[in-house]
Amino acid sequence: MTTTINRGGRPFAPRTKAEVLHRISCESIGKARPERLRVLYRLLAAFERSEREQREDARTAALNAANELKAAEVEAKKRDYQLRFVAAPLGQRMLLLKVARLEKEIAALTGADSNQKAGDCACQ
Repeated sequence: MTTTINRGGRPFAPRTKAEVLHRISCESIGKARPERLRVLYRLLAAFERSEREQREDARTAALNAANELKAAEVEAKKRDYQLRFVAAPLGQRMLLLKVARLEKEIAALTGADSNQKAGDCACQ
């Protein structure tokens, strides 16, 4: 295993936020050069912005997945209700009873004979 040794010249660019913080601390201990500190703080801000964006992307992906699951659950409940209503005779009976009750109410409001259907008009 070989290690890279910096023998003077330009220092290696930091690759992580921790390395940038280490460079800032080393720079501020000795004779601080404002230009180098400014560059390091900009690099630190870029690393922090990148971390924040990664967290936000992960949060957005989790919210999208949760919304898709919730939409699938609602759709499954809707299909289940429709299948139960169509298959169950009770649902059909309740619907027919409601139709009959509404026809009686219409007949009472229009003054038509209760023996006639609501669709038949007495004036024809």
